[in-house]
Amino acid sequence: MLGWDSIETPTSGVRVLVYIGVLGVVGVLGDLAVAWWAKTGGSKWFAVGAVCWVTSLWMLGLLLRSPERSLSHLTVLITVIHVLLVVVVENAYLARWPARHEWLGIILGLLAVLLLETHQAEDPAPEAPAAAVQLPDTSQRTP
Repeated sequence: MLGWDSIETPTSGVRVLVYIGVLGVVGVLGDLAVAWWAKTGGSKWFAVGAVCWVTSLWMLGLLLRSPERSLSHLTVLITVIHVLLVVVVENAYLARWPARHEWLGIILGLLAVLLLETHQAEDPAPEAPAAAVQLPDTSQRTP
């Protein structure tokens, strides 16, 4: 195979945030390429966007290989970073700021990330699995 299992995933806090930032940039580049494809009709832009999206999903999969990361936590964090990057790019190139209700969504997303990052829920110890029930061996019986 291609050795995908040998790729290391980031585990420390700062490395994870940098990795998620790069993941967000790749996703935004995919969004921009598809938006450009929608305006111009050039099929190469759709292909570039699709490659960026697949790459960002692959990066998310690598990040989820770490047992201490949850999909819900990462999804909120990546979505907020993605939205903030889209706002910056849209303002820089289109000189458009989000409307009030869009800012409310961004603020609520940031609040969600803040709550997820600061709340350390104590998970109860997992229960031991119940003893397996032994069924009689019926493969040797004759009718």
